[in-house]
Amino acid sequence: MSAQRGYAALKLQREFRADDKTLFEAWTQAGVLSQWFGPTDHNVISANVDAVQGGKYEIVIQSPEGNEISHFGEFVIVDPHVQLVFTWVLADQACGGCEDQSVSTLVTLRFEQVENKRTRLTLLHEKLPDESAYEGHKLGWLSSLDSLERLISD
Repeated sequence: MSAQRGYAALKLQREFRADDKTLFEAWTQAGVLSQWFGPTDHNVISANVDAVQGGKYEIVIQSPEGNEISHFGEFVIVDPHVQLVFTWVLADQACGGCEDQSVSTLVTLRFEQVENKRTRLTLLHEKLPDESAYEGHKLGWLSSLDSLERLISD
């Protein structure tokens, strides 16, 4: 896995022991998404996903302190098993890097099958407003990807 920083953009890559279909569905099916999304010490309260172009999503997680954090946006591109692009709205949420922010960012996920039952995921989170948002989202995405890896590798 690698993490690389560009101008207000976060790029992560990881290979998963799963085919591209399984990995794609982990992002687009609310029932699966709710099993792994968010930092390890947070719980998913609700997940709604309409994974079609123009469709909306909202995922609400709860921190150990009881704060509810809503992640929401709209799907821009849905290319099954290949790519997902969606907006990611920061709206003064109670999480690292989001306080006092009101901005729409963009997340691109690319799914590349590298061999039988192995898929490389590239996550690009663009338009992050500042260093705090970058660092907060880096920690959140890395923790989420750890949970996703545990779920689909079992």
